[in-house]
Amino acid sequence: MSGQRPEPPKTFHPKNVPLLFVLLRSVWLRLNSNRNGGHNSTMDPISLLKEYIRIDTTNPPGDCRAAAEFLCRVLVENGLVPVTFGATPEKPNVLCHVGGTEEPGLVLIHHMDVVPARAEEWSVPPFSAEVRDGYLYGRGTLD
Repeated sequence: MSGQRPEPPKTFHPKNVPLLFVLLRSVWLRLNSNRNGGHNSTMDPISLLKEYIRIDTTNPPGDCRAAAEFLCRVLVENGLVPVTFGATPEKPNVLCHVGGTEEPGLVLIHHMDVVPARAEEWSVPPFSAEVRDGYLYGRGTLD
């Protein structure tokens, strides 16, 4: 096996929670616990993660606009005010304050682009976000 690179994991398991899932789950919990604020979120974090995985942001070219638009839509639908900015329109960053800005905070960072996936090397289509035996399969699920 010398010189061969090990096959990267292609599955999601609750023990290997992607950072985006943590963000979506945190927003969901915060919004559902703050019903007096007028925002009653009914989003399902697993469904949202699956929808997000289905967005092809393969790099090159690494155009992440659709992914940023998806994240912004979810945040806006839940009463938040995201801001996008970046060096180029194809490489946006999404910034959103979920709570106040005075106290110490938590920054959740992830990249929205993924490396190319050769479908013939996968047991499921790389952007299918298929759940099988308690695992979520898809490009970028462990990033």
